[in-house]
Amino acid sequence: MKYILKYGIIQALLITALDIIQYLYPTFIKASNFYWIEIVIFILPAVFAVKAFKTNNNGFIKLGKAVQIGLGVFLITAIAVFIWSVFHRFYLEADRYSIDSFEEKLILNIPEITPKEIENEVTKDNLGTSHPIIIFLYAFFLNMIIGACISLIIGAIMSKKKEL
Repeated sequence: MKYILKYGIIQALLITALDIIQYLYPTFIKASNFYWIEIVIFILPAVFAVKAFKTNNNGFIKLGKAVQIGLGVFLITAIAVFIWSVFHRFYLEADRYSIDSFEEKLILNIPEITPKEIENEVTKDNLGTSHPIIIFLYAFFLNMIIGACISLIIGAIMSKKKEL
């Protein structure tokens, strides 16, 4: 549990810091480099958590335990990504996602749009990805799927059973 907390918090802080840097300085990190940095940040803390457990367990770790540790690390990250996403969406960029802003964009992009069509589009958008539960589910499942894959690979590489 201590490995999950320690490395989960490290991973969560790194991912959140990277997102904050990307928000504050959008051109600071090129898009292609941003994804590579994010992949490294996703993988390394989970690797270090499994390695730390294995080291403290006399060099032995089972695949299931490695997956459990990796998923725990990613669970903490999923919670942090959710908190950052909600804060970013509803506080930092609230005006960008407001109904008025959305309506203005529709009118600029489609000058012949009717008020009824605007209302339908606004309703569709508000029922979509803007709800905090949808944001949480997206962040949670994406992190857990990526975490499961990475944890399985890490566990398969590092697993070593005790010989009887």
